Amino acid sequence: MDFLQRIKRPYILLFLFVLSVLIYSNTAKNEYAFDDEIIVSGNKPVQKGFAGLKEIFSTDMFASYIEDAQVSGNKLSGGRYRPLSIASFAIEQQFVGSSPGPKHVVNMILYGLLVMMIFLFILRDLKLSLPTAFIAAFLFALHPIHTEVVANIKSRDEILSLIFYILTISCYLNYIDTPNRKNLFKTVLAFIAALLSKEYAITLLAVLPVAAYTLRGYTVKDALKSTWALMLIFVAYALIRGKIAGWGAPEQMDPLNNAYVFATGTEKAATKLYILLNYFILLFKPFPLSADYSYAQIAYRSFGSRDVWISILLHGTLIYFTVRLVLQRNIYGLIGIIYFSNLFLVSNLVFNIGASMGERFLFHSSFAFCLAISLGWQQLKDKLKPGTFTLLTNAALAAILVSSVMIIIPRNRDWKNSHTLFLEDVKTSPNSALCNANAAVALVNMAFEPAHSTDKNSLLKKAIAYSERATGIHAKFANAYFNEAVCYYHMGNYDSAFVFWDKGFAIFDSKPHKATFAALAYKRALNEGEQKQFGNAVKLLEWACKIEPGNSSYWSDLGGAYFSVNRLEDAKACWEKALSIDPSNEQANKALPFIKMKLAEIKK
Repeated sequence: MDFLQRIKRPYILLFLFVLSVLIYSNTAKNEYAFDDEIIVSGNKPVQKGFAGLKEIFSTDMFASYIEDAQVSGNKLSGGRYRPLSIASFAIEQQFVGSSPGPKHVVNMILYGLLVMMIFLFILRDLKLSLPTAFIAAFLFALHPIHTEVVANIKSRDEILSLIFYILTISCYLNYIDTPNRKNLFKTVLAFIAALLSKEYAITLLAVLPVAAYTLRGYTVKDALKSTWALMLIFVAYALIRGKIAGWGAPEQMDPLNNAYVFATGTEKAATKLYILLNYFILLFKPFPLSADYSYAQIAYRSFGSRDVWISILLHGTLIYFTVRLVLQRNIYGLIGIIYFSNLFLVSNLVFNIGASMGERFLFHSSFAFCLAISLGWQQLKDKLKPGTFTLLTNAALAAILVSSVMIIIPRNRDWKNSHTLFLEDVKTSPNSALCNANAAVALVNMAFEPAHSTDKNSLLKKAIAYSERATGIHAKFANAYFNEAVCYYHMGNYDSAFVFWDKGFAIFDSKPHKATFAALAYKRALNEGEQKQFGNAVKLLEWACKIEPGNSSYWSDLGGAYFSVNRLEDAKACWEKALSIDPSNEQANKALPFIKMKLAEIKK
């Protein structure tokens, strides 16, 4: 790596930036996917552009989504306040509209800037060697675990958070090196930006004193005193955040939002510890990847599980050495604190974050991992011959580049939209109820694309299979039942459609859903009537009236359908019902006198 010393630093920075952007360049053509609809394209304040900024900074991140929860059927609670990234989406909306392309480009650029920042931070602030800084930034840029963060527009909060996280540490080290108001102001400003990006900034209150202690030789007392301004800022932030979004939410009883709802106390603890091992393995073996690890992809563990004890021993050992190295003022101790403080924040061991596991949750900890690997690799230099070390380094970096490209480029394509994502991820997460349900939705949508017109029924049957798997995993998954009903409806199997719609409504009695599905049945009933299929028309109209009994038109047309199959008394009752709801119903007003006269003639 001696050749790096001969390259001007701006060229190294340019290389890292271009590498970081280039490897994610195929995301520029991607659409919205996964949570983008909740946070970006379907977020009402974001869609207002500049006019929505005040609301973004004064409401919960999920405020718009929670307002529409009755429609979506998802009981996800709030408790998240990350206005900085949401504000960036609103600004983009103001200038470039709703197109996802520019938003993907911004994510790529921010990621490239972050990689450059990591290089400069390690070189200037941590005062480590140029090769160490380069390898760490190179590893970070190419780590496949970051695909979710860069390819998913919504996850910009992770990128901004880490940018301001590192910037805060950098400004803080400058401040304790040169304690003046200017450096203090920069530190405070960076810390505020980090807090407004994501809650991870809380861990800086532990990381910064450790940095002062390990890197600058401060005593414990002086290290803690040096963060007094940030402590005050955090208290103010906590009060504001608490008022806007709170610091907690009621425990969710839906396993889709609380994967541990059916676990015993010991199973919860054991499974959470096992997931820490999964995270550790993903850092070394980042494939296969998945956007979803929700219920019940990760089976509950007990303390009789071997992998739980492997995790306990591994992390216990790493924590022991982290503490020991901090006390020895060793930089590895600081790296360990960065790794564990961020990991434990999302581990559910401290508090429930609403998800059992997510690749994006490793983003901050992966920075510490890449730094540790780079620093450790450089320490091999003294133990190997220069030529051997250079050869091994070049071979390792080339292998990492090739393998990362082979994982990241295809993975970016998976993130094209929610349909491509879940049809791919259901292979990796076959036991996830949500993944199966979303795969079913993808297939239903594909079935009605012109390109798949000949495969319509085949795709719908596959969608039914995924829906059945989803409800087999989670028996009270209302939307999965609705998906299955829609498939049967479009296949013309109305009896089965009604059964699964009713199952869904028994779990989630949603008026908007009922109105939507009743309208669907009503529309098909009219088509069936035009085709003289009056038996099917009756079935569809009966069901529409059952779930939306306050619709006068449905009752009136059901009366007409009954009349067509010579069920005159039933027709009369329906027209009377239609008029009781809407006395001005024209069809019922004309038909009722006629049917009464007809029935009177029959009785004579």
